[in-house]
Amino acid sequence: MVVNAFFILVLLWCSLIQQTAAQSGGTSSLSVVPGRVWARFVAHTAPAGLNKAVLDGIGRFSITGVEPAFANLLKGQPQTESIAECGSVFAVSYNGGHNPHDVAAVLAQDSSVIYAEPMPVRYVTAQSLPVEPNDPLYGQQSEYLGRLELPAAWEIVKGNQGDVVIAVVDTGVDWPHVDLRANAWSNLGEIPDNDRDDDSNGYVDDVHGYDFGVNRPYAPGTGFSVRHMVHGTQIAGLAAAVADNAIGITGSGWNARLMSVGVSCEGSASRICHAVTGVLYAASHGADIINISLGGYEYSATEAACVEAATDMGALVVAAAGNEGLNIDVQPYYPASYARVLAVGVTGRSGDAHLFNYGSSVDVFAPGGPIITTIPGDGYDHSASGSSYAAPLVAGIAALVRTAFPTYSADQVRERIRRTADSIDYANPPEFTGLLGYGRPNAFRAVTGEWSFASQLVMHGSYPNPFNFVANVVFDLPVESRVSVEVVNVLGRRVWQGPSVEMDAGFGQVYTVDGRGLASGAYFYRLRAESFTNVWVGDGTMLRVRQRSM
Repeated sequence: MVVNAFFILVLLWCSLIQQTAAQSGGTSSLSVVPGRVWARFVAHTAPAGLNKAVLDGIGRFSITGVEPAFANLLKGQPQTESIAECGSVFAVSYNGGHNPHDVAAVLAQDSSVIYAEPMPVRYVTAQSLPVEPNDPLYGQQSEYLGRLELPAAWEIVKGNQGDVVIAVVDTGVDWPHVDLRANAWSNLGEIPDNDRDDDSNGYVDDVHGYDFGVNRPYAPGTGFSVRHMVHGTQIAGLAAAVADNAIGITGSGWNARLMSVGVSCEGSASRICHAVTGVLYAASHGADIINISLGGYEYSATEAACVEAATDMGALVVAAAGNEGLNIDVQPYYPASYARVLAVGVTGRSGDAHLFNYGSSVDVFAPGGPIITTIPGDGYDHSASGSSYAAPLVAGIAALVRTAFPTYSADQVRERIRRTADSIDYANPPEFTGLLGYGRPNAFRAVTGEWSFASQLVMHGSYPNPFNFVANVVFDLPVESRVSVEVVNVLGRRVWQGPSVEMDAGFGQVYTVDGRGLASGAYFYRLRAESFTNVWVGDGTMLRVRQRSM
């Protein structure tokens, strides 16, 4: 058994090495932000001086600044591994037209730099009788909202019955829209229109959010162009349009609050340069759900760490899975492909045949076109199509789940939506069986609990994998049990034993392994859950890759 396990782990090691090389190698033709790169330093402050060889190498790049990238957004947050990693990233600015890949490669040679990488540009993912609200355009929504069982769910819970905030991290949102304004989130620490940073968060007058593309908040009547806000306003309407106000449409979250975060590249309506900053702003300002209807195929270690940090801070990230018709198990699409993100694929509005990207790593599929939603200037668009528009429908469902179960963690909200979904395999060719995630979300089952835990222990692997300091083993527990985890090396020798912990029945339960004393390499873990009547055992593998200590 140990010999077989050794070969399995060798294959796992090789696979992960190949994945890491694919993620980090080459000067990709995919877009990156010019004039800036990310660098993660060993210490939380940039070193007083890089070594001479590196200084000589970067001299030709005319470095103009090295400053913490996200430190002000992480003040006061618990220091989980992902938050600490995200907080040790610096933004390095330089002049000239040099390739950011070249600048990052030179920086990475310094012993004080754990990694350096370009900032990837993401793109919006658009293609150009239960309760029934009184909104006049609801009749054009009822078909696809009904397929998600939202009207039945609204009988049970509505977003305005709690204090749940959906952040739309996108091109910007015309939040004063007549069908959005009443749901706009307010930063109570900020006094409107006094041109001061009242709450000392680093952002002036961010009463209803912030636009990082122009480095100021959107406010009507200030000469602010809303041209680039079309996509973000479309997304906002699907999740958070005001329900039952006799105007326009109904958002799936039924009056959950809307935080508007603009992250476009300056002057662009589709290129995204500030997604990571936007996600951290949303999480640090109390967003429960963060919708990201954008993405790209270039991996970013900084983005991965900071999305995980946002999840640790309590925000579930819901992301569109892309529109290129690819299997994202083979060609990952970020941020949807990060482990703790709820990845949303798309079907047509009237059936369950999937469209565009697919794969087992796409968690759920929702209607994505053509559907009706809000656009800037108090208008409505009847032709929105793509995974961009499926994601906010699911973000609204997530808001309902969080309202119904206010003590749930972000991981538990994600798991509840996945586990209560209805399979769509029946509507798709046989070759897609197993590649359509959990199917179509069922909002009613998600908020009522009308489902049962598995009769056995169900293991969901560990994250992050590979890991540096700690790894989290994720599993579904059928009944209240005492749970412990042991870790063994490839020779079958136990190298770590965790304490026995009492845990309630539930899905998405997490047991944390402290791996700081382990050498780099591949390991088995074995989880043991013991109730009054049963003992369950679940196995998995993990890989530790030690980085220079911080």
